[in-house]
Amino acid sequence: MRMTQDSELEWEFEDETSPQPVFRFICTGGCPSGDQAQCRQILRTAIRDAIGLGSGAAAALEVTPTARTVRIFRSTFGHPPSRPVPWAGGRSSGATLARRYRLAVNALLRGGTAYTCDATLPYNGWTDPVHPSRVLLGPTFWTQNRMNRARTILHEMMHQYFIEFIQHNSEGWTKEHRRNNAHCLANFALQIRGVTVAPEYLARCTDLPV
Repeated sequence: MRMTQDSELEWEFEDETSPQPVFRFICTGGCPSGDQAQCRQILRTAIRDAIGLGSGAAAALEVTPTARTVRIFRSTFGHPPSRPVPWAGGRSSGATLARRYRLAVNALLRGGTAYTCDATLPYNGWTDPVHPSRVLLGPTFWTQNRMNRARTILHEMMHQYFIEFIQHNSEGWTKEHRRNNAHCLANFALQIRGVTVAPEYLARCTDLPV
């Protein structure tokens, strides 16, 4: 079922067991969405929702993928989940990415990321490549709808945990493909959930080589 209304999406997530993620939150310059306690709760919900997204994506790939999963996977990553991955000992691409989602979920639960408000940041979020346990949150993070906040958190965790090979093509890095792109990984998780991905986020994935 495709979910398009924030209220429906929130209801869907509220029915699930709420994990208790470990994280730090620093917003010394004032929080864009109320006081510090209110923003902390918004962030905590976003992290929990990101855990739900990542867990759902992993679960869809840990069993024999349905026709729907195969279609979404192929449109996102440019190949079927059954394709063997030579550097992963011949494991399927789907199994390899399922493990990636599980590692990201575990890190969201126990990694202790320090999230910091940055009023000058032009992005929703940004992972410090020198100190990947630190994530900056820009003003637009707080104005996104609930699912896009979750998307941002999952996206940044892919950078954090896999910083050596999930980066964006900049500052000399030219090895970005769909399979190691944080946008693609977040987009797939959203679509498995039944959430429509914004065209600009789709383009940031599909414009990359397979």
